Amino acid sequence: EAALYRTKAAAETVGKEKSAFYRNVILPSKTYRETSKLPLPQVKNAATVYEKQTSLQKEDTEKYRSSLRRQLSIDMLRNGHHRSFRELCSILAWQKEDRERLGPEHPLHRRPLLDNEIDKMRKLCTFLTKAEEAERHSQYSNMYNSYLELACYFLKTDDRWLSDYFYEKCLTVAQTYDKLDPQLAAEAHLNVGLAGERGGDLMKALHSFEKYRELSENYPKLKLDASLNLTRLYMKLAERRSDDVLQYVLKAYEASTQSGDKKVENETSYKLGQAYLEYGDVDSALKYLHAYYDWCQKEGDDEGFGRASEALATCYQ
Repeated sequence: EAALYRTKAAAETVGKEKSAFYRNVILPSKTYRETSKLPLPQVKNAATVYEKQTSLQKEDTEKYRSSLRRQLSIDMLRNGHHRSFRELCSILAWQKEDRERLGPEHPLHRRPLLDNEIDKMRKLCTFLTKAEEAERHSQYSNMYNSYLELACYFLKTDDRWLSDYFYEKCLTVAQTYDKLDPQLAAEAHLNVGLAGERGGDLMKALHSFEKYRELSENYPKLKLDASLNLTRLYMKLAERRSDDVLQYVLKAYEASTQSGDKKVENETSYKLGQAYLEYGDVDSALKYLHAYYDWCQKEGDDEGFGRASEALATCYQ
């Protein structure tokens, strides 16, 4: 009887525990499932949408874990653009070496590295690979244009070191492949000359402008432009090189006569007259100053007329 009582008590205890567990755990869970059931059409629609979603491949998931540089490098190598990959690595290493060489006080040191600038990296990789593809298919004008696109882009973003690099690449392409339009070679020399002028290397700019003038002989518009660029550069050289002032101003005047711009030609004539006057050659000075005087009188340029009159008065003293 005692054993029966113990069994009954134990059964009652288990029943009570089961009842509490049922009330506190099972019942709430069951109620939630019942209330949260979706209608069958809605479940089918959700399944259809899920099936239509494209599953991520291993390389896709890698892109989310990789740095931009690593991601672009992997894409270039997978597509067989090994030369573009090497060139990209060289450019990035070159920038870092320059920063270390210039030191932390230099303004360029504070600019972000290319591999931290998404738009620039994408632009760089896109057109490096386009240039490589164009070369593989012997499409050298497309190769040239890809490098030119990069040069112009980085000039606009004020990355002049990289812009200059790609202008040089354009020139290399133009000089390497004879089948290219000769005007592209002339344009390449012009761009390298302008890059040298921006960087203060006037002798390099002069060499490029002279080649530009030489190659543009059969292209009237290019010839006029080449003459204007030479005129401007010769005058800059005259200002910098005090020992060769007359020589450079004379060359500037000769170039200006082929520029098709009478204003530039006559203003250079005035400067040549001034240079001759400083060297004590009054007769030559009078020749060029009178030419400027007559042009100013004809054009109604009062300011220029005043300058010419003053210079002529000095000659006649």
